[in-house]
Amino acid sequence: MTLERCTEIIEQFEQQIGGKGDALSLEGLRLLMESDLLGLSKPEHFRVHQDMTQPLSHYFIASSHNTYLSGNQLQGESSAEAYSKVLEMGCRLVELDCWDGDKEPDIFHGHTLTSKVSFRDVITAIKETGFRTSPYPVILSLENHCSIPQQKKMEEIMTEIFGDQLVRSLAVEGKDRLQSPEDLKHKFILKGKKFRPAMEAAGNTEEGGDVSEDDSEDEDDGGEGEAAATVSVSESVTSKGSEDIVDKGAKKGSKSSTPEPDKDAARQSPSKQSKGTRKKGKNPAKRKGIKLLWRKHGRRAEAVEPLSEPSRLKRSLSACSVGSFKQHMRPLLRAVSAAADAAKPTGKQRQLAVQLSKATALQSVHFVNFDHQEENQAYWQMSSFPEKRVKGWSDNSDGLRFIKQNERCLAKVYPYGLRFYSSNMDPIMPWLCGAHIAAMNYQTVGDPMTVHEAFFAYNGHCGYNLKPESMMDAASGYDFKSSDPLPKGKKYSVKIEFICGFHLPQPSLSADVIDPFVQVEVIGAPADQDLKKTKYINNTENPVWCEVLDFDVAFPELCIFEFKVYDKDTVGKDFLGQKFIHFQSMQSGYHYIQLEDRSRETVDKARIFVHVNIVEKTASASKGN
Repeated sequence: MTLERCTEIIEQFEQQIGGKGDALSLEGLRLLMESDLLGLSKPEHFRVHQDMTQPLSHYFIASSHNTYLSGNQLQGESSAEAYSKVLEMGCRLVELDCWDGDKEPDIFHGHTLTSKVSFRDVITAIKETGFRTSPYPVILSLENHCSIPQQKKMEEIMTEIFGDQLVRSLAVEGKDRLQSPEDLKHKFILKGKKFRPAMEAAGNTEEGGDVSEDDSEDEDDGGEGEAAATVSVSESVTSKGSEDIVDKGAKKGSKSSTPEPDKDAARQSPSKQSKGTRKKGKNPAKRKGIKLLWRKHGRRAEAVEPLSEPSRLKRSLSACSVGSFKQHMRPLLRAVSAAADAAKPTGKQRQLAVQLSKATALQSVHFVNFDHQEENQAYWQMSSFPEKRVKGWSDNSDGLRFIKQNERCLAKVYPYGLRFYSSNMDPIMPWLCGAHIAAMNYQTVGDPMTVHEAFFAYNGHCGYNLKPESMMDAASGYDFKSSDPLPKGKKYSVKIEFICGFHLPQPSLSADVIDPFVQVEVIGAPADQDLKKTKYINNTENPVWCEVLDFDVAFPELCIFEFKVYDKDTVGKDFLGQKFIHFQSMQSGYHYIQLEDRSRETVDKARIFVHVNIVEKTASASKGN
């Protein structure tokens, strides 16, 4: 740092307190320490700092699931404002479920009781807010259930509103890869069903033609799609009553149990589930073997296992009389069952308007198997996968094949169908498997969404994070399941001294004095996953810990540090505040960490003071670890 820069900093912070500006006073030093300039995050990461000229398939992309919803998946409100909100948060892929309306298409969750919003209103909102936060391309993921006339109307509306910002082809003659985010700045890309090039070039017919069900994406595939996942719940209720829901759901869900949330989490966010207990300071990859990959992060995912969704429904139904249940719930569940029937593959052809096909640049294709995709999938085609399928691949060699496939073609992972209450999967796991897109319910507060936000904050919240080079190079030896996921990569030792805290809040609904402690969880590859905590300090909102916690990081590109402050209670712990940060954004030195609540809003004046020491390990030290 130059002398001139030091002078600028002194003047900046002394002027805030009316100082002379020739030296840094104690109050000026405090303001400097509390500023972003000396925060735990590197200031350069508040803006775009990565190379944005590589193909789209070289990036992770911030994505929302059923973007139009502001609530649950069965009765939630749909609105155009939901699109504006997520786009202003840096989201770059939004979903549009389109159905015939009176004169123009509507968007809503078909065969449910969600409200409807006009397709035109949504496109207008996307146009107005799409590039307020980020200049990089917005992908519109289209689920098309409309008739030919209203499909033509959709294309007319997008052409009218987007104009030449709508990209009509990503296929470039002489190239075998997608264009870059830089190439596609301020552009909208439509993803959906599309005729094969020869059919489209021939025009097929003036009105439209048939597109094979095999050309549709997995989200429309009744085998594992959202609607199909509701069959076990709706059938069990309508045939035998509410008591059978859990048993039916268990056959579809996981065998593991759902941990209890901490008390404050239950009060603040009904869908938030806390993590189960873990042995302090142990590396889970070493302790239990590599199969903890999904199991551990399943705890992090809200409504940890899909089984918890019907369990929750059962609790609601058990409080109803039989008459009340029949009157209020059966119409809803019949609608859910109808959705399942509508989503089942029938082997029939679907009608597609030529105009809409030609406006679609990114083609949705059905995933057959890895060999088939390798031989047949074009770089401007992409497939979508339910989280359950990707979880299965992660436990065997298919996980590495999935990574290989994702070097060239985009892949999207969407939430399991039984997440009725819009809970979220853990996004780290799809990313470790090389999937570009982990579709999130932005409206749901909780750890998975906070991890997602912290990850994309690393590149200025622009919605595109460059994938690690190791995922694009088979010779790198990358294996996310290994205790050494990247043999040739850099590894780090991290020591964090928790010195003290300031102005820690009282837990919700409590006027008691607090006994605070800090819990740190490392979220990432199995080799990096860890959880440690400080001792608790009695009866103070300004604790002094002076305690060091140490961690090892083997795969820094996909590593998030989670800091949470709790009040130790006789029956558990109460949440006080948190901060999530990408490891590669962390910097050594003395820092204040400004605490946030579960909704990622700043907790006024609540901070912890730490000293961080990050050291790159030598090759010999890495081998000895």
